[in-house]
Amino acid sequence: MVNIREISIGNIFALGEEYGGVFALSFDGFVSFQLDSNDEIIEANINELNGVAITAKLLEDLGAVYEDTFISWVLNVNNNIIELSSETSNTEGREWGMTITDENGEIVCMADIQYLHQLQNHLFNATGEVL
Repeated sequence: MVNIREISIGNIFALGEEYGGVFALSFDGFVSFQLDSNDEIIEANINELNGVAITAKLLEDLGAVYEDTFISWVLNVNNNIIELSSETSNTEGREWGMTITDENGEIVCMADIQYLHQLQNHLFNATGEVL
């Protein structure tokens, strides 16, 4: 189950066997969810959504590159660098330590994450960029 405080428009979640993005939020515990498979927009209960776990395959699909030297994955989003390492998380239940460095070279976010929507939210909050 997804923490309701972590849901934002545009976040990617799993709904059963389908993947898609949150299109709109309501106050009654439902979201409008746009399915990736056919672009259909359906109503879904927040309790039906599941986070998409960050994996090496997902990071590759996003365009991240594995850096042997730093034992981490590096993703460039409009000159903002996201570095993810399964070696640096200090939080139980969250496998990835993440650092976001902005286009000026300043570290703007450090967090431990588990799911794609958490990465999306931290990136947007720290830089205004959308993944």
